[in-house]
Amino acid sequence: MKIDLVYNYVNGNDEAWLEKRSRYEKNSTNSVCRFRDNHELMFSLRSVEKYAPWIHHIYILMDSRVPEWLNTDNSRITVVDHSEFMPQELLPCYNSNVIESFLDRIPGLSEVFLYACDDMFFGNHVTEDFFFKDRKPLVRMYEHRIQPKGYWYTALYRSQQMILSHYGIRMNLVPSHNIDVYTKSALAACRAEYAEEFAAASKNRLRAEGDIQRVIFHYYMIANDLCTLKTYKGYRNTRWNRYRCIGRDLLFASEYLDFQFCMIERFFRSRKERLYFLRGPKLVCLNDSNGTSEEDLEKYGKLMMKKFPRKSSFER
Repeated sequence: MKIDLVYNYVNGNDEAWLEKRSRYEKNSTNSVCRFRDNHELMFSLRSVEKYAPWIHHIYILMDSRVPEWLNTDNSRITVVDHSEFMPQELLPCYNSNVIESFLDRIPGLSEVFLYACDDMFFGNHVTEDFFFKDRKPLVRMYEHRIQPKGYWYTALYRSQQMILSHYGIRMNLVPSHNIDVYTKSALAACRAEYAEEFAAASKNRLRAEGDIQRVIFHYYMIANDLCTLKTYKGYRNTRWNRYRCIGRDLLFASEYLDFQFCMIERFFRSRKERLYFLRGPKLVCLNDSNGTSEEDLEKYGKLMMKKFPRKSSFER
């Protein structure tokens, strides 16, 4: 089976893009760290070549300048401009939630595909069956009650309520915020079923109230038996909660080495997070934030160079 990988990427060093975006920036919930380029995409592509060489093709979505290090002559990479898959009337768009709602329209994309932000990478060897089982995509979610507090939770809650209103199912499930799997047909069907809601949310050029988080597509797949669901106890975004839920004896159990999510600023202050990372979770997201210091970024660069020292064929 052909399984492609899609990245959503912004070159934060592209001054022309930053100037263009600033015209729409009033009352935005975005911050500088969301677009700061720490070579995350470069390291993530190195992880693909090292740990997931079976990935068929890689699509990189961008509306900014192509990074100088990227080898666009590599036949396994296609750089996709937003105009190639998004409705023209919605452009320019700086809202990842809106961009993600049209992924199925990427020309040439495989029916089953993986999606990643550029700060997500493979931390260990992964095979196709990690994402596809019993002839269905394998969706991983945390069991967690969702309260509409803060931008991200509110977007999750909106997605939850949309499914609840149509199917009578309350999805108390939260995404792992890591590389995950979708099907083009499920995205298209979900967007058609909730056409009015998506039409309204798509008007938000930047993140705003009323956004629909992409978890809606996984909820839709679960409600319609279009995937295999694997759930985990606890939730990774509450300090130490994962460790409390699984217990000290299970801290390094193989079942819990599926993925790791951590803010960069916390990673270098947490011995447990670093130990967990050394165990080699299959999927990792080290997320930049407003609290990330220059020292943290320097440590991050050294960590990633140690993890992925070799240039990949995706680099010039």
